[in-house]
Amino acid sequence: SSSPFTPSLLHAGFPPYNLSILTLEAGVQKFLITATTGVTGASTLASVSIPAYLQCHTPSDYASSVSCSSNIPLTGAQCIIDVGPATPCIFPMNTSTLAPGTHNITISNSNLSSSTSFVLKAYLQCHTPSDYASSVSCSSNIPLTGAQCIIDVGPATPCTFPVNTSTLVPGTHYITISYGNLSSSASFILEGEVGGEEER
Repeated sequence: SSSPFTPSLLHAGFPPYNLSILTLEAGVQKFLITATTGVTGASTLASVSIPAYLQCHTPSDYASSVSCSSNIPLTGAQCIIDVGPATPCIFPMNTSTLAPGTHNITISNSNLSSSTSFVLKAYLQCHTPSDYASSVSCSSNIPLTGAQCIIDVGPATPCTFPVNTSTLVPGTHYITISYGNLSSSASFILEGEVGGEEER
């Protein structure tokens, strides 16, 4: 695209110029500067260094991926999350195996690189696989090893998914998972039968 531009090396009084951007990728890029009035056919080729950038964000609180944008060419680019191995960059990036908290991501391609960070919130999602299930299935990005779960106001017990709900009465229940300073809660509904008929 073109936009009005007056190069700093041109003194005041020169006609307006257009700066035609030939490419927007990171690195040293070429520009075509052309006079718009007063000088017929006057143009020159200049260059400028465009800094590399990387921006990332999680699309929702319970996201299992992170969306990113960068002006570094993706073809052949490598991405590193935290201190993990370098892998080909694919956006959005799968984050389902990452624990809650702040993570760093770096993209590199040849001599170009840029880094940024993103935050994953702790989440817990639960659902009953059927109307009369005796267990509830849950998923969370909080590490299960060492985590404690509480159903309603019951005692904290080691988390095991799916959660046995055979001793719970029909209705809405709450479950909380916690590990260190990480915690998240969710609710689920148990349907039931009374006298052989479905409870309404």
